[in-house]
Amino acid sequence: MKKLLEGHHTRLTRFQSEDTEVMQRLLDDATFARHFSATPYRHLSKEKIEQMMATDAPETFRFAIRNFEDERMIGVVALEDILPTHGTAWLMIGIDPDCEGQGYATDALQTILEYAFLELNLYRIQLTVFEYNTRAVKLYERLGFVQEGRYRAFLRRDGERHDMLLYGLLEPEWRDRQ
Repeated sequence: MKKLLEGHHTRLTRFQSEDTEVMQRLLDDATFARHFSATPYRHLSKEKIEQMMATDAPETFRFAIRNFEDERMIGVVALEDILPTHGTAWLMIGIDPDCEGQGYATDALQTILEYAFLELNLYRIQLTVFEYNTRAVKLYERLGFVQEGRYRAFLRRDGERHDMLLYGLLEPEWRDRQ
């Protein structure tokens, strides 16, 4: 029987003290940070990163993504702003750029979706992604997410305006794909 929070190549775990340095390295990478957040790029203090990783709010489930090979943290995935009454949550993921293209993001997302729908009994998972992050857009669509909206000219990066896309996945849609 497959273990909870374990995929084929990754497992989702609590954060460990050594993960702070990994997260700081990731957030110091401007490309990673600009895919991860709409806020202007800046260096965050170790304390701020530790605070972000320590969130134990009941409406947030945040995990370190670890590969099976060496158990090192290669990213972060979370279900946030959960509304239990309505069965909805926001999804976010960030993968170490050195690990892109190796199937880790796909595996971690499949694992968190299984957790969301089968363990947390959620009905709808939604996310936003910047249109210039085409690799992520393709991944979300391959996993069954449907584009439901577009925030036109949402952010300005490098002197150009970019849309932010809204995607959603419903539990019956996810189940039909299993």
